Amino acid sequence: MRQKDFRSATVESYPWGVIRWLHSSETGTQSLTFGEMTINPGSENRQHYHPNCEEILYLISGEIEHQFEGAEPFVLKAGMSAQVPIGMKHHSKCTSVEPARMLVAYSSAHHQVVEV
Repeated sequence: MRQKDFRSATVESYPWGVIRWLHSSETGTQSLTFGEMTINPGSENRQHYHPNCEEILYLISGEIEHQFEGAEPFVLKAGMSAQVPIGMKHHSKCTSVEPARMLVAYSSAHHQVVEV
């Protein structure tokens, strides 16, 4: 068993926010990746997909508009989650005045991200 603290998480910064990785292949996890993502108010991540894994988003606070390619956008509020199938193009935009904080989990310790 491995324990991890957000203070020692690997942080990736982007123009739209940050991702703090708690568990992945880099920390010895064999079959999943887990972290916390924050999207700044009015910001959005680029459309992308994951060719080798599913993704689960669980919104802790704030609000996001999430969109799958070819579908109408839908709103996620705190306490709601969404499942993103393997290979599905998608992106999120923070629509609240506060940052959108969410937990993200991928079904691979070596999750891949391909920006479109």
